[in-house]
Amino acid sequence: MTPQESVEVMQRMVRQAEATAHFTGRPFLWAGVSFIITFLTMALLYALWPGRNWTWVFFLYTVLNFIFWYRSLPRKGSPQTLAERIIGEVWRTGEAMIFGTVLYGCIAADERSWLVPPILLLLVSTIVCTSGYTNDDQWGYYLSAAGMIGALSSLFNGSRWTVMTWGACLYYAGLFAVVLLGTGWRWMYLAKHPEKRRTMTIDPDDDE
Repeated sequence: MTPQESVEVMQRMVRQAEATAHFTGRPFLWAGVSFIITFLTMALLYALWPGRNWTWVFFLYTVLNFIFWYRSLPRKGSPQTLAERIIGEVWRTGEAMIFGTVLYGCIAADERSWLVPPILLLLVSTIVCTSGYTNDDQWGYYLSAAGMIGALSSLFNGSRWTVMTWGACLYYAGLFAVVLLGTGWRWMYLAKHPEKRRTMTIDPDDDE
């Protein structure tokens, strides 16, 4: 092998390492699609039959997420980056809390059911924020901040959303689209174009 060929091999290895060094964000994309379909379905049902309780439709997220997300999990024994393993563990922990909240939403039949969407939004925003640190991308912070602001504003100014309506469902569908679809698309794009990653910058002088 000539020196030029050795350099080309090393450059190719570096490009391959960069392309797989970060998380693709596919679980965020599938979770976003699942939440959006769920809330759009609820919006349609509340628009057609506003006097009924449709909170049990939250269970649709669990079904859709199982179909979409778990089909995209890496095969057993396939290599994973450190970011993929860490974010995967964060998602599994978060999914347990999301499932508990969804289960409450399915059986809730009183005025407290309006708490379920902002709590779900707060959970996924926390997951996005934590994963943004692991994936070393600032956009994760920006999108998670938008979700947290929307969730907290609903929780502490609940006079507008104390009753589940079609308008409230559309509001939450939009917020989940921003947080989850935005994150999923961003990180899938960066997996193909790692040179456009906007990483965190840490100033050592700040620690003094």
